[in-house]
Amino acid sequence: MTNLAGEYKGKMMTWKEIVEIFPSKWVYVTDYEMDGPDIIKGKIVGVVTDKDNGSMYIAEITELTMCVAEQLMILGILHLMAKG
Repeated sequence: MTNLAGEYKGKMMTWKEIVEIFPSKWVYVTDYEMDGPDIIKGKIVGVVTDKDNGSMYIAEITELTMCVAEQLMILGILHLMAKG
């Protein structure tokens, strides 16, 4: 999988900018602002072609799952420490 975000990775961009710079690509964003079902702006995480879209989705879900698991583990440890 090739992430085509390049210099734009981590940059906050409007939907108009995203469409102009990455036509016909799958663009993954975080910290997005919505207006109903429409994205107004978002921070670029990844940009891929149709061919790599499934791989990018799996990578993002895996990373999210690991973050949630780490947070739950930390909460469990804090809970055990509180119970003493």
